[in-house]
This record gives sequence, C-alpha cells and structure tokens, in this order.
Amino acid sequence: MKRSDFGINNSKWKTFLFFLVVASLFWVLTKISKEFTAPISASIELVNIPESVSIKEKNADEVTFNFFASGYGFLGYKLKSQSLAIDVSKYMSVNKNTINITEDQLIQEINIQFPSNRSANTLSIDELTLTVDPIIRKKVKVVVQNKTTYKKGFRLIGAVSVVPDSIFVSGPQKNVAQIDSVVTNTVLLENLNDNVSKRVRIVKPKVSGITMSNENVSVSWTVKEVAQKEFEIPITLINEPFRETIKMIPNKVKIRVDITLDHFNAVKASDFEVVCDYDHRNIDESFMIAHLKNKTDKVEHIELTTQKIDYLTFKE
Repeated sequence: MKRSDFGINNSKWKTFLFFLVVASLFWVLTKISKEFTAPISASIELVNIPESVSIKEKNADEVTFNFFASGYGFLGYKLKSQSLAIDVSKYMSVNKNTINITEDQLIQEINIQFPSNRSANTLSIDELTLTVDPIIRKKVKVVVQNKTTYKKGFRLIGAVSVVPDSIFVSGPQKNVAQIDSVVTNTVLLENLNDNVSKRVRIVKPKVSGITMSNENVSVSWTVKEVAQKEFEIPITLINEPFRETIKMIPNKVKIRVDITLDHFNAVKASDFEVVCDYDHRNIDESFMIAHLKNKTDKVEHIELTTQKIDYLTFKE
C-alpha cells in the first residue's frame, strides 16, 4: 500500500469516529432530556424537635418513592445521597407520646423538597411513626468524692462546702427518674493545714439523653488548728419515776472535745448537757445509755468516755 493511500484511510477513520461520537452524544442527550418515572431513596432527617420532648424511636430511617423528572433531574439526585427533612414541631400534638405522619403528609413534604411536574407516589411506608418521651427537669444533690488527710493537730471545720450544692438534670422522663444525685471527680488532698478551694468537674451520669445545668462546682475545705479539752458533766435523769429514787453509777461522765484555738478559752462545761432517759432503760440488766442533749457550736468533735450508766432504785 502506498503511503498516500494509508494517509487517506486514516483520515476516513478519524472522520468516522468523530461522527460516531457526535451521534452517540446526541443520542444520550436526547434520552436524558426525556421525562420518566424512577424510584429515589431518601434518608429521613428529623428537624426542629421541640425542647420539651426527645425522639425515642421511629419506624423508618428512609423512604423510597417514585419520582417523575427528566434524565437531567435524576442525574442530579443520583450523584449524591438524598434526605427528607421532617419538621417534628409541625406534627406535635399536646399530651401525646406518638406522632403519626400520614402518607399524604409525607407526599406533601416530598413534593415541596423534591419539586416535579407530577406528585410523588408509591411510597415504601404508609406512615411515619415517631415515639416521643417528655423532657423533664429535676434538681439533684452534688456529692463530692474526696480522699483527704489532715496534718496532725488540724481538722476540717464544719462540712465541705459545695457551690452549687445541687444542679438540674434534664432528659427523657424514664431516664431522669434513675438519677437521685451526681458525683464529682475524686479529689485527693494530703496533710492539709490551711483552707483549700478547687473547681471540680461533675461526672456525667451514665444514662442516655441526659444534660446537666452545670459541669463544674466550687468545692472548699475550711481547715483550722484544734486542741483537745476535757470536761466532767453531771448526768440529768429524765422521765424519773414517781415515788422512787434513782441513783446513777456514775452520775457524771467525762467528755473530750476538739476546739479551734480561737474558741478554746470560750468553751465551758456549762455549754453541754448529758442525759439518761429512764423510759429507755434496760430493765433486765439495770442500766441506761447516756447521750448528749445540748452542746455548743464552737466545738468540732465530741466523745463521751462512758455511755453505759448503771442505776439503783430506792422506794420512798
């Protein structure tokens, strides 16, 4: 074959391929410009959920429907995943635990969000059912978890201060009902001899759907140096029997108290009262239990050295 003949044939092939490609493109464009019906799947996305409820479950996560559009339109829908947004607040009913969105209502939503010359039809679900739980708010106590030791001669004055001492937890009613208190992260403090304040994180309850009004609390320890003091207190008998004389053995008890140095000299024996109740005596063994009835707020710790008090009864 001559070189010139080869060049002519090659040129003819290029021309043929060019017109073949043009014809194919024209055929494709003609096809996709036509309108037809085909199924589309869309995930169901719940939006505008009222703060007063939470969605417990729904009967479907997606919906498939027949959609009428041109090939161009379908191409756009098929290139990315589709979702159908359902405005929950629009279908809420007062004092109902179930939301039912009918097929007609779903079609209306589809027609708005997927515009077409014809209405969508042949849905894969007859109804979308949402089960809701009311959201409630409950006040619970904050419990501080701490492991604290004090330097010799020092102690905690009063209780550990927590601000706020309570918080609000919110969530589905059944879940909130499981929570009576919340705890903090554990605080480790050793050999305290002075006041301490810390910002401590609250541990979120291991219950689903729960939110807390606070994530942290301020915790304070008031620590002071104390000294021990001992008093001998006479025992007062209450509910003494008529026409009988009761002799208590002993008739006085010693108490040991821890007092801060600034109150040490101010605390007196008269600040305390120890009593025995004759009505609560042990008749078989003839003894009573002494207990502290009154004390001053200036002491931090009180110990009765003796509590079992024997007694003798004398008829008048």
